[in-house]
Amino acid sequence: MSAKGPRVSTVQRDMLIQFLEQHPYVGRSCTEVSPRMTAARKKQLWQEIATLLNQQGPAVKSPQLWRNHWAKIVYGARKELARSTSERNATGGGRVGSVDGRVLDVLQRTGAVVTTPPEYYPVPDVPQTRRRQPRQLEEAVCRATDEYVRQGQCADARALADRKFHHKMLEQNRRHHEAQMASQKRLENQLCRLTEEVGQLRHVQQQRLDQEHRANECTQRLLQRLLEALAAPSKAASEAAKRAFQASHV
Repeated sequence: MSAKGPRVSTVQRDMLIQFLEQHPYVGRSCTEVSPRMTAARKKQLWQEIATLLNQQGPAVKSPQLWRNHWAKIVYGARKELARSTSERNATGGGRVGSVDGRVLDVLQRTGAVVTTPPEYYPVPDVPQTRRRQPRQLEEAVCRATDEYVRQGQCADARALADRKFHHKMLEQNRRHHEAQMASQKRLENQLCRLTEEVGQLRHVQQQRLDQEHRANECTQRLLQRLLEALAAPSKAASEAAKRAFQASHV
């Protein structure tokens, strides 16, 4: 059901009736499609009149809610027709107002069964049981109008449920996308950290290799000096023996 808001003004009501006078078949049930008025054309026209009525204000409604309001106007006109008919049968008087007469004229133009009573009627000479028919007609009209309004409300409820479901799916998709992006960002950060750690490990490994290379060079120099130091006494002893040998043969 629609939320309560500003009441429909007389100007808006007259605009709606005038629109239906120009396009009477727009007010027929949405299931009734004819060459005169297709379902797509009905939808377009209701959208147009809803825009005009909402711009006029004060009431603002969706196209479907304006259709429901038209159904209420039709219900009121038929109810007034039944009342005036009952009054005519009872007192010989009774008339339908100009607004209701315009609404009933719209219904007649679409082929609906409507009998608009003239301003004055003589008291008909009919059995008393016949006078119950207007009330039965009124009840039937009320039931039909209530069903029409109920169907409109059900259609609004289904449309609202569809919009909520669509919004829910969009929200789920948005959250899923955000979760994927966050996961991808975390993976990228982890990859960057791993790359930095690998670079640091390679740098440390290269430093160790350089240190080992310098240590090997230092060890080689020490060994060379040691060998040279060990070889020096042997050379001195050999020179002394040579000099002693030469002296013994002089």
